[in-house]
Amino acid sequence: RKGSPITVSDCANCHEAPHEILAATNPESAVHVDNVTDTCGTCHRPAKKQFAASAHGVAAEKGEKVPTCVSCHGDHGVVPAPATFA
Repeated sequence: RKGSPITVSDCANCHEAPHEILAATNPESAVHVDNVTDTCGTCHRPAKKQFAASAHGVAAEKGEKVPTCVSCHGDHGVVPAPATFA
């Protein structure tokens, strides 16, 4: 946002090289459900650590399907998590 002190990502930050973007359904994609926490955690290290210690993170380590970063924060229009989850 123009004039905003907030630094935002560009496509390559999450999707890797712009000419090699893979569909989110592709297990090799950085934004595939099994990879998105690591992708977000590249910039959001404290949140990744907090997630790993949470019930969702523990379940994910066991291979269970759990909510990920984008489940609460969205993807292209990243927003704060709902107050009920904060």
